[in-house]
Amino acid sequence: MTIDREAQYACQEFRSETHLGSRTATAPRYIVHALGRDFRVTDEMAQIFLRQVERVLDRDPSALCVLRHEHGVELLLVTDDNSFSIRDEKDGIRLEKDRTRAEKEGARSLRAPAQRMGA
Repeated sequence: MTIDREAQYACQEFRSETHLGSRTATAPRYIVHALGRDFRVTDEMAQIFLRQVERVLDRDPSALCVLRHEHGVELLLVTDDNSFSIRDEKDGIRLEKDRTRAEKEGARSLRAPAQRMGA
């Protein structure tokens, strides 16, 4: 999908009216391992993904969760049967959780490391 000139102009006008400059890109700092693949993500996206997964555990048997990574966007199916991990690229801190309902309480303990990511 490409953006046409009219839409580009509208975006530029909005940016100038709101005094918003272009945001500097944040370098990926975390690696999300899901469905057998590694995705390099920013701190913000790691936190968003973690909250989405926690919400699925609380409310639904399965759902698609959005993960924006350095090479694009993925919709990852989160179910009771799959697992994922999030680790800090530099420090090697690993946060791993088996995605089962029986361990739902353990998933809530993931919030502390998520807060550490954005500290």
